[in-house]
Amino acid sequence: MDDRITLHQLDIYSHVAHLGSFTAAARQLSISQPIVSRTVADLEHHLGARLLNRTSRVVAVTPEGREFLKIADSIIAAHQDGLRRFRNFRAGMRGTVQVAALPSLAAVLLPAIVTRFMTKFPELQVRMRDDVSGLVVENVRRGRVDIGIVDIDNRPPNMIIEDLLSDEYVAVLHAEHPLARQDTVSWSDLAGYPIVTSMPGSGVRRVMDQMLNAIGFDTANAIETNSATTIGGMVGAGLGVSALPRLILPLAQFPHVVVRPLRGPTTTRRIGVIASDSHELTPVSRRFVRFLIESVTDR
Repeated sequence: MDDRITLHQLDIYSHVAHLGSFTAAARQLSISQPIVSRTVADLEHHLGARLLNRTSRVVAVTPEGREFLKIADSIIAAHQDGLRRFRNFRAGMRGTVQVAALPSLAAVLLPAIVTRFMTKFPELQVRMRDDVSGLVVENVRRGRVDIGIVDIDNRPPNMIIEDLLSDEYVAVLHAEHPLARQDTVSWSDLAGYPIVTSMPGSGVRRVMDQMLNAIGFDTANAIETNSATTIGGMVGAGLGVSALPRLILPLAQFPHVVVRPLRGPTTTRRIGVIASDSHELTPVSRRFVRFLIESVTDR
């Protein structure tokens, strides 16, 4: 038996066997009958087996022909299915997108967007991981994830960056705190009280250090935690005051915790989508980024 059998031969044989006619197969395939006959004869020669019994009135499939027909049909179906899946992949209709995001964004902003995305595109998968800004950038750079969603105020190098939204910082206070009686709070006001903030290395801590150091306040003695929820709990217990972006607030909601607009100056963080400039995004990743931007724009 010769292994040099083509998909074209399998397709012609399958048509003849199912239709029971060389003429009908030629007509359906839009080729001449002599080509059909010669192709089947070549296939039988390669296999060393007779697949069809030919008479003047009928074409009958032999036992070997029936067994080979099952093989041929399965190969043809696998080929067609593979091409369909590849077309869907190229169109961004099949595959998985790996996303890394800041914990606040992963918990507050993204769940509803990912739900709508997967409802609209049920064949697609989104895999999420949350981390501090530096690790998100590193995971994108190393190709561990396709895209990252982080604060982009520092414009991480070697990244393609899509601006997403602006997130304003607000003062986070105990409801009975003296500053809670004010309509607005300044950074200088916060500096007069114990500060509760996140650990060094986070975007929130970077902004806190920048704003408070600018007015001569040293954050070295701040109460530190790696969780926005813990910040809310500590403020709610009266341990100090804090400042958080608005998108984080749902994670810091506790009894007796209130927020006030933060002025002097107004401070925001820019949130964006990042991708490595050395790794081309998959079609499904590009589709997700478009969907994400559209969803945020419509908020």
